[in-house]
Amino acid sequence: RSPKPFRPSRNGMISYLLVPLLSISLSFLYDFAIFLFFTLSATTPQE
Repeated sequence: RSPKPFRPSRNGMISYLLVPLLSISLSFLYDFAIFLFFTLSATTPQE
């Protein structure tokens, strides 16, 4: 019997790279949202 083609390894690699990338983008979005919130609250005149 011949060995199976090495296809799942590529899929695993993609998911392996996608996990840290997703967490980084999520944290970046979180920081960006906070920054936006603070800048908006600072620019809007408070009465």
